Amino acid sequence: MPRSPSARLGHAAPREPRAAHQHALAYYLVKLLCTPFTLDEDRLFATDQFEKGDLVVRMSYYKLEKKDVEGGFRKYSLMGGKAQERMIHVSSLIRIHGLLFSPGPAGPAERVNRREAVQYYYLSRDTHNAIEASCYESK
Repeated sequence: MPRSPSARLGHAAPREPRAAHQHALAYYLVKLLCTPFTLDEDRLFATDQFEKGDLVVRMSYYKLEKKDVEGGFRKYSLMGGKAQERMIHVSSLIRIHGLLFSPGPAGPAERVNRREAVQYYYLSRDTHNAIEASCYESK
């Protein structure tokens, strides 16, 4: 399937660096699967407990396949399927308006069987830096 250069990013969910010496703030990219909604009862979703009245949204993560492909792009795939769906509190998301996936590196595409095909999404170095800058926490 061809990639659309106008494919919109979902949201970035920030997380803390793994080690104290790590300088760059890490983040996750997610695709929202529904509009946010308020729970009308307590709910357990994929081992996460949510309470009545929580504002939540269903989403899937983009998996970072490779940090640096030709042209400085970051290569992602969408972790699909019901087993990969998650629910998260809306308050833990950061929406970054106007960021788009890039068309990706130029050149001939690899031939793959359509049944086994994985759609890849590419993030430019500038977009990656903009996301990191928006997740930065000053001390």
